Formats: sequence, C-alpha cells, structure tokens
Amino acid sequence: MSQHVASTAVCVFMYDNTSRPSSCSSSSEVMSSFSFLFIAAGLHPVYSPVIAVAVLGLMKLAAALPTTSQAAASATTTCITDPTEFPDPSKWKTVDEMKDTWGDIWTKSHADTEQEVTDFLGSIDSWAQKAQMYDDKAKAAFFLAVMGAESEGDTTVKCGDGGISCGLFQVKGPGDAITCTQHSCDSGQLDLMVQAGIYGGVAAQTGNNYKDCYSQNGNSYAQAARCYNSGSVKNKENMQDAKWGRKSYVNIVASYLLGATPTSLGIGQGKDLCGISVDS
Repeated sequence: MSQHVASTAVCVFMYDNTSRPSSCSSSSEVMSSFSFLFIAAGLHPVYSPVIAVAVLGLMKLAAALPTTSQAAASATTTCITDPTEFPDPSKWKTVDEMKDTWGDIWTKSHADTEQEVTDFLGSIDSWAQKAQMYDDKAKAAFFLAVMGAESEGDTTVKCGDGGISCGLFQVKGPGDAITCTQHSCDSGQLDLMVQAGIYGGVAAQTGNNYKDCYSQNGNSYAQAARCYNSGSVKNKENMQDAKWGRKSYVNIVASYLLGATPTSLGIGQGKDLCGISVDS
C-alpha cells in the first residue's frame, strides 16, 4: 500500500465528504508523522500506513461513544407506557438529593425565599406521611417530583387551566386560598397548597388529590400521576394515552425522580421526551 493511498484511506475513514479537513489533502504530512514515530520506535515505516488506519479508526470509535455526562443525562430520563415501568422507589433520588438538585431552581430561578422552601418542604413531608403513599426509601421524594411537574416549586406560580388550577400543585377549586402573588408567602397558605395536592379536603376543592388517585388505581405511582394530571386514567396500559392534561406528564415525574431537571428535559423549549412534547 503506498503512502498516498494509505493517507487517503485514513482521511476517508475519519471524515465524510462534507467535513473532511483540508489537511487531508496532504498525504505526505499525514503519513510522514506516522513514519517518524515508527522509526523512533524501531519499527519499519512500511507498516505505518496500515497501523495508522487502525489507530485512527479506533480514535473515531472512541469519539462516538457517549461521554460520562451524556450517559448521566440519559440515565435521568425514562419512557413509561405500562405503569409497571415506573421506576422503583429504590432507584429514586433521596429527598436530600432532590433538594440539592432543585434548590437553585426554587431560590434563584423562581425567587422563593429560604423560609418558603423550609415551609413547603415541611408541609410536603407532613402531608405525605398522612397520605401513606410511600415507604421508608421513597419518603416525600415523589411529591417533590410532582411539584416540579406542576409548578417547579414556584410559590407565586400563576393559576393554570384558564385561571382555575392554582398553587404549588395546581389544584382546581380553592382559588385565592391557595394562590400567592408575592414573596414571601404565608406558611399557612403554603400548607394549604400542599394539602390540596397531596391529601385533598381543602374548602371548595374540586380537583383530584394524589391520595385518592393512588388508592383508586391499585396503589400505582404511575396511574396516580396520570389520574391527577388528567382527572382519570383513560388507558391503564398506556400512561401516555390521555384525553386531558399533558401526555408526557408521567414521564416527566418519573424523570425528575431519577435526577432530571426542567432544563435537562427542555421544558418550555419545545423539546420531546420519549417522542412526546414535554410542553403538551
């Protein structure tokens, strides 16, 4: 194999026709470098073209492998159709890990005060215990993920659904009782927001709560999420099938439990999760 042929092969192997650098046109420069290295190593330079192709091929293969950060990013998302695919609580982030992940989102992105964060975290833990929806491993992490999907923990979030679903858990009915428009929000009002979403029973509440959705759907976290977001579970075998609400909702909640954030999922950026827009 001539040096010209070998260097051309190297360039073709490493680059496609649209991205091939101009340096590839100089076969003598490419191969003379390998020849020099082989001579220095006590090897005959005639072998350098063949080895060069192999070495650079391995370099290309290595470059194509996912980086640690890319692998970590994929590990924080999940695609759920069947409710049994929902991540087991043993795989969820702990409450403390969730707090570390979401802390800046709450206090910097949404300007929640430290006192507000302390208050709603305390309320979530209290009402989650009363709802009896989790084991010792899961604790209140599930509801931190739900709150992330509903309001991102913004205590002054606007009411959705045309102004009728309000508060941290975007609950229909109570209106002003669970709506705060300016920091710092009253601890009692924050507690009502959390109660409405997790446990229910707030005056004028017409929307679902997680406790009822969980017990009415076989103690399934996936179906509870689908029920809460859509009002009911349309298809118990497909958590992405929903007449109302966000089709990607269950995937978003599950992904938050694995460590994803609104930014990593592309919330508000028109991106897809499992082939479904995260914004619809």
